[in-house]
Amino acid sequence: MNIVFASDDNYAGLLATSLLSLLEHNRSAAELNIFVFDDAIRDESKEKLEQVVTPFGRTITYLRVPTTEELTGVSFQSQRWSSTMILRLYVGSLFPKDIHRIIFLDCDVLVLDSLEPLWNIDLGDC
Repeated sequence: MNIVFASDDNYAGLLATSLLSLLEHNRSAAELNIFVFDDAIRDESKEKLEQVVTPFGRTITYLRVPTTEELTGVSFQSQRWSSTMILRLYVGSLFPKDIHRIIFLDCDVLVLDSLEPLWNIDLGDC
């Protein structure tokens, strides 16, 4: 399973809680790839996040958050929408073509059961 989050340093604590709930309820997942779009998460916060995932034998791959212009092809600034929020619309196109499926979770989500049934839904050609 490919699980994707996006966070800045302000949400790193929530991300840690979400990660812990994900890992606790998906221990049996043979493959669990965790990606975090990193919007200036401090090194100290990353160390704490690593302390959450390491006991489960998992790792986090941090990805750069593209600028709004890189995502949309248009230069604009929004007081309301951050690059991280706009990223959600384009997240599917930011991964290599060999990654066919991802589950995007917000940092404030608690995972209360295995995500494998969701992951295994037949999406046909979608």
